[in-house]
Amino acid sequence: MRSETKRKLALFVLALACTMISGVLLALLFFGVLAPGGSEAESQIAAAHGRAADDLEVRLSGVSEQAVMLSESLTSTAAALLADQGLAPGLLHEQPEFAEDILFAQAGALIQSLEREGVCGAFVLLDASSGGSGSYSRAGLYLQEDPEGVRCLRGPRSVLEAAGLEAATGWEQELDIQGRRFVEIPAETAESFPAMPPSLLYWWGYDSTGVAEGEKTLLCSVPLIGSDYSVFGICGLEVEEGVFRPDSVAGLEGFPNAALHFSEGSADRIVTTTTFEKDGSAGGLDHYLDLELAEYVGLSGGVRLYAEGSPFEGGAFSATLLVPKGDVDAARAESARPYLMALGLVCLAGIIFSAVTNRRLDAALREEAALAEQEEAGAAPG
Repeated sequence: MRSETKRKLALFVLALACTMISGVLLALLFFGVLAPGGSEAESQIAAAHGRAADDLEVRLSGVSEQAVMLSESLTSTAAALLADQGLAPGLLHEQPEFAEDILFAQAGALIQSLEREGVCGAFVLLDASSGGSGSYSRAGLYLQEDPEGVRCLRGPRSVLEAAGLEAATGWEQELDIQGRRFVEIPAETAESFPAMPPSLLYWWGYDSTGVAEGEKTLLCSVPLIGSDYSVFGICGLEVEEGVFRPDSVAGLEGFPNAALHFSEGSADRIVTTTTFEKDGSAGGLDHYLDLELAEYVGLSGGVRLYAEGSPFEGGAFSATLLVPKGDVDAARAESARPYLMALGLVCLAGIIFSAVTNRRLDAALREEAALAEQEEAGAAPG
């Protein structure tokens, strides 16, 4: 075989190998087995999750501080009003008629608390009831802010009128506290740690307030503690869901449906206004399914809400950034498009080059074969 033919054969084999390799890579990219844009999407989601989780921790810590300040204000006001009547706060349940004076005096503080970003509700519940000591009903004031202004969901009619508040639809005078964790847990904990300050006794969690039965909201509640260490009520703030909406996830371009979910306990099961179940991990991201089996991917991490020394310090909270899986797949496909185009062109060029080289190689081989036949014919004996 002549050197020219050998060179053409080598070029043909090389072109064929490159075409086959690019074809395989093209197929792997097309079917999503290879995702060159995957690491970019993962890095973007990881960075956005870190920023959003840090921001959430700061904002919720601010709500904790506001709730503690509200508790201290309420305690001071209640102590002063009851002292004028010769009563200690721990004896308020014996004189429930003084509850309305305390509630009226603190209506302004509750309204002011609603001005904090992320807060949509403020409440105070006292250890007093018009139904008597055996009742689960408690005197209190529960205010919520909506686009039309501040509405009173629970509270005495006399306090509403004196404070110029409007009663909301479904308004009632008192609130039923039976089975309410946001009331029972901080009150019982304060009784177990009588010398502990309110700054270490605030409690976070999702609970039904009894205002909208069955609907759970994120609450921060703080016990009201008298100078004799008796617990005579609780107060707190309700956090609006807007804190976790997509616009709270800054810097996550290309994923408009991303949302940050805050939940109690492990991130394996996220229960807020809906439920997400973790279903494994792939490609550096966790995989989740909602109740309708819609697929999501994202990342989760712990959020610290309690101060050091708090009885609740070990409580686990998670912030999970979830993005619809279809959005991430679309982003990966878009990132892979230049690679698909480049490999497609390489593959096409390889096919054309292989075809041309094959034709030239075939012609060279035919020419060599013809020469060989002529040489054999010339060498044959005449």
